[in-house]
Amino acid sequence: MSRLFRFAALALICGAAQAETFVVTRFDDPVPDTCTSQDCSLREAAIAATQNDPAGPADRIDLAVGAYALTRGALPVAPQGIEVVGAALDQTLLRSATTLFASNGPLTLRHLALQSLDGNVLDGRKRTLDNVRIPKALGAYPAGKLLFAGADLDITIRNSVLQGFFSCHGAGACAITGSEMVHFQAYSYAGSSLDVQIKGSRIEKAVNPDHYSYLTVAEGHTGRITIEDATIAGGHVAVNSPGSTLTFRRVRYLENTGPVKTTAAAQVIVEDSEFRGNTDRAVLADGGAEWLVERSSFIGNRTHRDAGGAVFITGNADMTILNSTFSGNTFTVEAAGNGAHGAAIGWDGVNGASLYLAHVTAVSPTFLPAGILGTLIGGEGGGIDLIANNSILRGACHLDPGASWGGGTFGNIESPGHSCGLQAGLNLADVTASALALGELGNHGGFAPTYAPGEGSIAVDLPQASAGLPADQRGHGRPFGNGYDAGAIEAGDNVFADDFE
Repeated sequence: MSRLFRFAALALICGAAQAETFVVTRFDDPVPDTCTSQDCSLREAAIAATQNDPAGPADRIDLAVGAYALTRGALPVAPQGIEVVGAALDQTLLRSATTLFASNGPLTLRHLALQSLDGNVLDGRKRTLDNVRIPKALGAYPAGKLLFAGADLDITIRNSVLQGFFSCHGAGACAITGSEMVHFQAYSYAGSSLDVQIKGSRIEKAVNPDHYSYLTVAEGHTGRITIEDATIAGGHVAVNSPGSTLTFRRVRYLENTGPVKTTAAAQVIVEDSEFRGNTDRAVLADGGAEWLVERSSFIGNRTHRDAGGAVFITGNADMTILNSTFSGNTFTVEAAGNGAHGAAIGWDGVNGASLYLAHVTAVSPTFLPAGILGTLIGGEGGGIDLIANNSILRGACHLDPGASWGGGTFGNIESPGHSCGLQAGLNLADVTASALALGELGNHGGFAPTYAPGEGSIAVDLPQASAGLPADQRGHGRPFGNGYDAGAIEAGDNVFADDFE
């Protein structure tokens, strides 16, 4: 019995439709004929699958090592679905002058590469890519495209390399795991919900949740994108739609050319992440967005603009930063010479914005370009609410008239001067470097580098510190000892957040 029809007898016995396997024996794309075990093109196999029970299980098409040329347009996808399996993503290649698969039946692709002359490689609503490569296009279009759109998206991508434009547009879910991407966009239909999950992946250029700024989100639905255990490098992230939510969890945002940016009333949650070496800020909060940053580190970020070397706040955005570390953030020489302000956190053009810091350790660089106003925190304009609790500011502030720390600001340490205007008695200023005794930036546990107070540091069990967060940046419990410590790290051997060792 041939492999092509090996399930037919079982189907007759069981009285139910069974999946069939078609083995492709040729690499060209002839005028479609009958697929047999001796002579079967990829198109003929796909057509044969469409003639099976539409309510049955997905059929399978097996491909050998080699390049398969499709010259007669997109292949059909059977209503019950097709699984196309190659030998390996660097050994089996499907080439087409147009989109390879265009119909909306379920489609699974494994262990192969896809390439299209016009760039549009694949579309559809229910797609699974497992160990698939989308290389750059053969033609003038800069890279292969994946365009998934519809009201019921069900997209799963695993262990794949996507070197072109990739878009999830509509409603439903897109899940990407263990993959490499160059340019990804996600945006939801008005009044619908799109849920994007990216885990264990690397993104090289841009991520745009709810990309189009004209998109409105109605009836409480939102577009959501969650990025976990991932690296983003060489690009930027933009959130341009109100009502959308972006979550970073254990993300390394490294050497990007633009910040994580909001321009609408979205929500951004950042947990256990690292922002390092970004050349035009790490974060830009605008558009009335609400930001919550926890247990994260901002290291060596800079900008050529006039405010916010690491974090910039404008408009009426709200920024809350808890249990986090800032180190060595700065400006270019040109920006510093123009009186840039806030090397770690800055603001400009604010109107009803807010900044809340709790258990933050911020350290300015040892060497800074001349002309910076506020080597840590500073801004132009007084339309911002400022509150800080239990934080260490090793550097300087520059606050325009009308901007000052509001009620509830206590338990902070400024070293070495008194430029931040912290209220005496509730905070400590003019603390010497030796009294602060802050150690070096390093691995003290947790996701990202931190500063730990040394032996005898005034930050340990600080009398002015109270009502502290229950755990530090590493997740170690607070308080430990006779009181709360200022800064992102609670000194001692309190390993677990529940205080059990």
